[in-house]
Amino acid sequence: MNATPIPEHTAREAAEWLATLMSGTAGEDDTRRWRLWREADPINERAWRRIEHLSAGLRQLHPGAARQALAPPHAGRRRALRTLLWAGAAGTVGWTSLRSPKGRELLADERTATGERREVMLPDGTRVLLDTASAVDVRFDSAERLLLLRAGQILVTSGHPHGESRPLIVQSAQGRARALGTRFSVRQEEGATTVAVTEGAVEFAGRGGVSRVLAAGEWARLGPAGFDAQPRALDEETALAWTRGQILADGMRLDAFLAELGRYRPGLLQCDPAVGALRISGVFPVADTDTVLATLPLSLPVQVRTRTRWWLRVEPAGTSL
Repeated sequence: MNATPIPEHTAREAAEWLATLMSGTAGEDDTRRWRLWREADPINERAWRRIEHLSAGLRQLHPGAARQALAPPHAGRRRALRTLLWAGAAGTVGWTSLRSPKGRELLADERTATGERREVMLPDGTRVLLDTASAVDVRFDSAERLLLLRAGQILVTSGHPHGESRPLIVQSAQGRARALGTRFSVRQEEGATTVAVTEGAVEFAGRGGVSRVLAAGEWARLGPAGFDAQPRALDEETALAWTRGQILADGMRLDAFLAELGRYRPGLLQCDPAVGALRISGVFPVADTDTVLATLPLSLPVQVRTRTRWWLRVEPAGTSL
């Protein structure tokens, strides 16, 4: 058995392809693109075989039930994935374990696909805007209004219903952000959480009990060793560019820019270390990442090498293909 872990982005793509093909609405073009995806990389084929094995229980128990459950277009891929995983993940360990971070992400109450943004209105009037590839569980009870950020980034505008006294909290892997009547964003990164406040204030506390109160116009990052530093001034236009479907770069390193752009497209987007320190500026729409990549050689000494449709690498101009 091949024990090499399947990359997170590949796992997500396989699950989304399964939901698409079982939805009952997939057309010939979807089928053609799915086959190309499987053939593009052996790791894609391995991920597909795993997700097929996972869903086998659903197909065996109720022939045709998957199609019926997944058919309504408005249900979305989140509900499709939840249905498949509930039916097929019992007893499965590792990649699809329901207790793993990936399992919790796939089963989240609200989630977005790669490149998708969506706003959710909660029962208390709180608005939550989910960025690309984001996942949130909603846990409201008599004591608190809790949002569990499983992956990605959200912008929260807290609701203020009459008589509401329960605190509104966003919990990440590193800590908790408690709203003090506010509008703020929370981003879950690998090993760190960033909170940025645009209105009101937020109490941002780590698991060790150390906390910071962030006022409007401030942000802080909490990592494995605690807070990076004292709260820092927030450039709101840049920090919230994602809510407008943009990346705003002002002398941004190319490797950092491509890492951010890669969040909005499926597959792997790499940067050759030889060009990583180049600087880029501008306002870039994330809805069309192919066009953004095509414009890079016009302003920088780089070229974009396409290895497969889902694997691109930005390299120095003139590198032999």
